[in-house]
Amino acid sequence: MPVRTALRALEQEGLVERLGARGYAARSVSSLQIRDAIEVRGRLDDGDLDRYGAYNVAFHDILVAAAGNAAATTPWRRSATPGCSMLPRAPSARLRRFR
Repeated sequence: MPVRTALRALEQEGLVERLGARGYAARSVSSLQIRDAIEVRGRLDDGDLDRYGAYNVAFHDILVAAAGNAAATTPWRRSATPGCSMLPRAPSARLRRFR
């Protein structure tokens, strides 16, 4: 897929914004929006958010290890630590009430 086509698709999904002749930039999102999106994705995939969270962490462990980039490894290891707010380890109370 050509880069321009990919960027247009990302723009339609609201993930990037066009900056005119300057190109594109990633839209900023809050940690709450990220957490909510991950919870929704887990719910849609199989409904088992705890299992989804474990798979999500394992998947990103593989990506970070394959990158071989210390600048990515350190923040990832910190964010994947239980209790860290960057990645959900368990569904939020808001989503649990809909189960």
